[in-house]
Amino acid sequence: MITLRMYAQHKGLDLGEFTVEADFNANKEGKEWVERRLSFATPLSEELHQKVLDICQKTPVTKTLLRSVEINTTII
Repeated sequence: MITLRMYAQHKGLDLGEFTVEADFNANKEGKEWVERRLSFATPLSEELHQKVLDICQKTPVTKTLLRSVEINTTII
């Protein structure tokens, strides 16, 4: 969330208020993954929607976690 906010400020993008929720999951076979959900107070354009998803994949925490778990990100 911090990286997303900093990027938006740097690029002059107004994301408004948003929240991020994440759940860690594991199944019986040992597969582990994270379900991450972003929710914005104001609707995003399709272009900004895609840009936000791209930014989320490039955060330092995401890159670190992707070494061992899958991360699924959705905007709700």
